[in-house]
Amino acid sequence: MAPIQRRASGAPPTMEDVARVAGVSHQTVSRVLNEHPNVSAATRDKVSAAIGELGYRRNAAARSLVTRSSRVIGVIITELEQYGPASTLLGLQEAAFRDGYFVSVAGLRELTPAAMAESVNHLLNQAPDGIVVVAPVQAGVDLFRDLELTIPLEVVAGGLAPEGSQEHAARSAVAHLADLGHRTIAHLAGPEQWIDAQRRASGWRAELQARGLDPAPPMTGDWGPESGYRCGLAFDAAAQSAVFVANDQMALGFMRALHERGISVPGDVSVIGFDDQPEAAYFLPPLTTVRQDFRRMGRYYIDQLLLQIAGTGTSAGDTALPADDGTVQVLPAPELVVRSSTAPRADRKHPGFPATGSLDPTTALSIIATRAELNCCAHIGNLVGNEYAVRTTNNGVLPVDGSPEISGIRSEIRGDDCLSLGGIVLGQKDARN
Repeated sequence: MAPIQRRASGAPPTMEDVARVAGVSHQTVSRVLNEHPNVSAATRDKVSAAIGELGYRRNAAARSLVTRSSRVIGVIITELEQYGPASTLLGLQEAAFRDGYFVSVAGLRELTPAAMAESVNHLLNQAPDGIVVVAPVQAGVDLFRDLELTIPLEVVAGGLAPEGSQEHAARSAVAHLADLGHRTIAHLAGPEQWIDAQRRASGWRAELQARGLDPAPPMTGDWGPESGYRCGLAFDAAAQSAVFVANDQMALGFMRALHERGISVPGDVSVIGFDDQPEAAYFLPPLTTVRQDFRRMGRYYIDQLLLQIAGTGTSAGDTALPADDGTVQVLPAPELVVRSSTAPRADRKHPGFPATGSLDPTTALSIIATRAELNCCAHIGNLVGNEYAVRTTNNGVLPVDGSPEISGIRSEIRGDDCLSLGGIVLGQKDARN
């Protein structure tokens, strides 16, 4: 091998430098770089060694002039701070790298024509082979729908592909709760302008209606745990025994609020989320949720774009997906991951409670003492320590510490009014106070 002749300080090595070090022509180096079959193994090894020794990197701009391909894919993305879009971007980058493409990202600051033009022009200056737009809100889809470019464009409208998968995933979550015996299933939805939030709410409503159950007006959050927490503080656990939450982060805040109110998950209320973010398995309790495979989603959309670049595809409407071995498979449906935050609906009427009539406090105390076997008690927030109370229909409160003498005092507690929430017995109307 010829002696190394360093170039001027700071100047990157060229193909001619590689050829000189390897003792071959620059045409041979080009053949090796382009994986031409008519190169011997020995020559290929010499060129590869010279490339490694010099730290040679191909000039992408020069290469694009010859191949008419920059090997760059542009990605325009909005709402990048949210888990779904951020995870989709990671999936896109991984899939593009697999196929030898570099991803250039342009974040969209606001959904305006001016911001769109700025992002598009930023990417076009890099001569990308195609552009993927991740637009989780309808305004973003509308903004790019009529954009005319001379290169392929793929618009990702929301999360799962193909159309209908979000609704199907939501229906599977609601079906899980209904199969556990829940008949009053609430929904904590995402922001109304988000396509995924709309589709998940639609799936929740459709599954309830298919089972003859009436959907109550949904709660609405902003995808963040704080909004889930606020909704949890206002949640009417007396009226609804299960909640389908549109994402895991809101579910976290929601369960925190229930815990602070003395409402057990899943003993009193079952909670199910969506996305299966990495932390979901470590919530307390671990969260039942719907898993989205963002890596597969990213690969799906990149493959659809590459089909357009190759002139063999037009849109993301096809669910066929090439596997690593070259075979064709269908994009997998979302997966329900069952953990500990959902359970069969608790019987809110303990056998000790009569369906009608009165219940003497001694019997009520006996029932309270076996709380571990019951789901028929509720917590009053201003009680502390080990103090509990039996609230009567005439608003009297009897203190109970485990062994008081309360014989001769009767409390009117209807079995139908008994509520499952925590450490005392009271009627549904009291629970709302």
